[in-house]
Amino acid sequence: LIDSLSENIHSDLSKALPKENLDGLAKSLKRAKGGKVSLQEVISQITDNEHGKLFDASILGRKTNLVDDLKDLKWSLSEGPSGVGRSRFGMLLAGSASMEWAKQYPSNNFTSPSVIHWHGSAPEQTLGLFYGQLRYLIDNIKLIRRAELESKGKYDPYTHDAEIASLTWHDLSEDEKKLVPPVILVGERDDLNEAGWSSLNKLLAEKYPVKVFLFDHNATSKNDPVANLTQTISGLFSSIALKNAFVFQGGMGNVDHLYNGLLNGLDKTTPALFNLYATKLDNHTSDQINWTPYASLALTSRAFPALCYDPELNSNFLNGAVDLDGNKNYKDEWVEEEISVSGDEIIVYKITWADWAFTQSIWESEFDLVNAADTNIMVPDYLQIEVNSRKGKTPVIMRTGEQGLKYYQVSEAVIDMTAAVLSNWQTWQELAGLLTQFPTKLKQEVTKELSTKYEADVAALKEDYEKQLKEKEAAFTEKIRLQIKNKLVELSSLAKN
Repeated sequence: LIDSLSENIHSDLSKALPKENLDGLAKSLKRAKGGKVSLQEVISQITDNEHGKLFDASILGRKTNLVDDLKDLKWSLSEGPSGVGRSRFGMLLAGSASMEWAKQYPSNNFTSPSVIHWHGSAPEQTLGLFYGQLRYLIDNIKLIRRAELESKGKYDPYTHDAEIASLTWHDLSEDEKKLVPPVILVGERDDLNEAGWSSLNKLLAEKYPVKVFLFDHNATSKNDPVANLTQTISGLFSSIALKNAFVFQGGMGNVDHLYNGLLNGLDKTTPALFNLYATKLDNHTSDQINWTPYASLALTSRAFPALCYDPELNSNFLNGAVDLDGNKNYKDEWVEEEISVSGDEIIVYKITWADWAFTQSIWESEFDLVNAADTNIMVPDYLQIEVNSRKGKTPVIMRTGEQGLKYYQVSEAVIDMTAAVLSNWQTWQELAGLLTQFPTKLKQEVTKELSTKYEADVAALKEDYEKQLKEKEAAFTEKIRLQIKNKLVELSSLAKN
């Protein structure tokens, strides 16, 4: 754009020079006698005997000022005071005491402008930060639009000044919107209550590129765990119901799903919510420092299912709008895993939330080691039994080790929570269009329609058949009658003879 506008200025200047009569140029070159001569001297000698063309100094000055402004803008974008150019995003951190490290300025790893905000108004603060960024960026875009018009020779101050001055976010093209750095709000899921979700949804209902990252270690408290699960799910449901924001949930249990979701959501010029699983090793019973098994188990146990909602793909209906492809066996209730017991013996084991709770320190007391018995029944099968019929049966999970299979009885609290997780998973399946009553209704309606059509066709065929039968019967009767008549006439003639 700088080169294009500079070429336009050069063109305006060259048009002001005389081009019909080149005698002056020839005389000027002869005076130089093969030496070097300045352009100013040549122009002066050319225009000694004739007047040069006039040009509008105000227009030329406006264009040269634009070139200078564009160069300043380019410098701020590519280099700036820091040497690395303008930041690609702004960030606001909202968390509890667990994010104390973020306040250790300048001893932190932030390379972008970051605000640390510890109060409940983080969504409103994020929106205010974006408005500040947007105002500055729109000034840059106004400059670019003016330069584009000037370089094409189409800029009219009386028409375009008012139009460019009133430019807002909604007037920007998609490419221009991508020039505006998003504001990222980073927080912890545990800090969000119902009021927090309501405030967050007001932010997600806007049309601006605000990206919300919630880190969730998914350690369910034993104090009313079902209510805690319901709050998280209802919060995600409410964000999806806006039909405005990109909503994503995932973790390192499926790296490809996580990468694609982040790339897709961050690239959009609309709001996005990322609820990400972050392992907190202090919550688990094992002393290992490898977080990978926990990320995988959170996904396969349905404790933290992977999901994605893109309003650009599904903006009219919520049924079928959620994508669950990031989960294993996403069409089934639970994920099945083959476990080698001894020799060639393999057991197919279904992983449930109870297996996830077994790794949690806070739930450790809810599991008791028991001996193998006929009354033992795996948790998924136990959930399929009617409550009144569960008496005398022991719900267990299974573990393998050097000493072979071990069975652990689970408490009623674990059973209740596992049932709630399963219900939650089935709700996601409904929103994904995988589990719905419509196929059954459709089957019944189609069966009824085909049955009605079949019965009508049978009745029509029967009527047509009976009609044809009567016609053939009448024709046959008439034929027999004529044969009998003719025979009687013959017999009558023989009798006379």
